[in-house]
Amino acid sequence: MVVSPTLTRSILLLLVLGISCARPQTEKNSLPLQLAKAYGLDSFCLVGKIKYTFNVKFNGKTISRSWLWDVSGGRVTMQEPGAAPVSYARGGSPDTSFRKVDAQFINDQYWLLFPFHLAWDTSAIVTVAPNQPVPIGTGTATRVTIAFPPAGGYTPGDAFDLFVDNRNRVKQWAYRRGNAAAPTRTNLWEENRRVGPLLVSLNRPGADSTFRVWFTDVAVQLKGSNDWLLPQ
Repeated sequence: MVVSPTLTRSILLLLVLGISCARPQTEKNSLPLQLAKAYGLDSFCLVGKIKYTFNVKFNGKTISRSWLWDVSGGRVTMQEPGAAPVSYARGGSPDTSFRKVDAQFINDQYWLLFPFHLAWDTSAIVTVAPNQPVPIGTGTATRVTIAFPPAGGYTPGDAFDLFVDNRNRVKQWAYRRGNAAAPTRTNLWEENRRVGPLLVSLNRPGADSTFRVWFTDVAVQLKGSNDWLLPQ
């Protein structure tokens, strides 16, 4: 990883201020925790703001939503093409007028930062199975599955499979609605880029050309800095 001068200055500033990164309550040295760390879990506490545009192509149309997530301040702003920005405070249950936007934020943020939720979502059950066939193409990989409880959240009972290589990088992903045996949707994870201290897959093509998720305008601002760090 090449660390930019701006990133170095910001991290040093945080160290001087005595800000530390709390460890998640996940089994020490487990593969799920190591996977989350490979994507920047230990440095996420350095992040003040994240901005990105979530793009999805399906059924012949494309939808884009731009987000500014003030991680430190707990505030989210969404911008859709041709519409006024919508901003609301996260934490607890959002006001009913913002529940649709909050559900969209959760969906898009999970797509962007899914490996972190292996450590963050303490109510979910995470299991590991080595040498499992990948859903797209041929070959095998270690499968890390996270299954959510049947109640609570916007999509209770769903399960997700992450197919991981020996460098703790996600190569493929499968979503199983209601923890069904067969995948509802499968995607590759491509274009892994460093954005400040985080590692992000910017391109998620589906098994065929009818579905694709990708991210544009991704940037991270560290606490104590006004600079935006772009993908490297």
